[in-house]
Amino acid sequence: MKRGLGKTLLALSLFLMIAVVQTSCGGGGKSDSSSTGNTYHYVTQWGTPGNGNGQFDHALGVAVDSSANVYVADVRNARIQKFDSDGKFLSLWHVTVKNGGLATDLSGHVYALSSQPLIYKFDSNGTLLTQWQCGAACSSIAVDPSGNIYVTAENTGNISANYSLVKKFDSNGNFLTQWGSIGTGDGQFNSPGAIAVDSSGNVYVVDRDNNRIQKFDSNGNFLTKWGSFGTGNGQLNSPWGVATDSSGNIYVADTGNYRIQKFDSNGNFLTKWGSYGTNNGQFTYPNSVALDLSGNVFVNDENRIEKFSP
Repeated sequence: MKRGLGKTLLALSLFLMIAVVQTSCGGGGKSDSSSTGNTYHYVTQWGTPGNGNGQFDHALGVAVDSSANVYVADVRNARIQKFDSDGKFLSLWHVTVKNGGLATDLSGHVYALSSQPLIYKFDSNGTLLTQWQCGAACSSIAVDPSGNIYVTAENTGNISANYSLVKKFDSNGNFLTQWGSIGTGDGQFNSPGAIAVDSSGNVYVVDRDNNRIQKFDSNGNFLTKWGSFGTGNGQLNSPWGVATDSSGNIYVADTGNYRIQKFDSNGNFLTKWGSYGTNNGQFTYPNSVALDLSGNVFVNDENRIEKFSP
């Protein structure tokens, strides 16, 4: 009798141990992690369709400077609009920004990709400081803490030309290096979109048609990747925008899933928010994302900007 009871207790103990291990490990890799990050709360929004101050016509791209001023690429109105962090209109200047390619540096300069294709560098009031050639098919731009500029070049259907790459320039526009090619392997891209750089100089590229994010060091050496097509946590559907915060977390505008996803710097899923619609906190075309130094998140939803706080 005691021997039978002992076997029963041993079997029960093993079952409980297995259950605990399975619960702790979860059901998969990066894309299957459960939400462990903060919940983000809707704060405010601004923008309506039109061509007046504070209105937009096909806005693509948003950037925030160290003073929490918000810059929006108002593409079809051929201008950049500047707001304070609560959406109060401050100023504008005229330039056609290609694909919403917009970025700021730590000194408050504003960088924009034009359709020529040129890279423009402005001060925070819109005064043009310098410009230089980007090359064919440039689509998005980011600046690292040292002032180096990174640009993605997107394949436009000409598979004989290698437009699926990243280019790096110094702060004066001198070409430094480039990496990437068309494909699905590590370090290859299929329509590279937005690009972001963290405080350590790591580079994150939205590999849009491969539905993934790729991470590189500042010299273009591949470090890691995450994402696959789908609607689950960590999965992506035609992502467009990417941004980083001061802690190294990564925010992705998961455009086709109408949401923002947050990851740590290694691609582990932390949290998400958003759904399809026009109500507060919903999206119809979340195409870009940016953060201020307080951790507030600004999302460009084409003809409006939505602000969220942790």
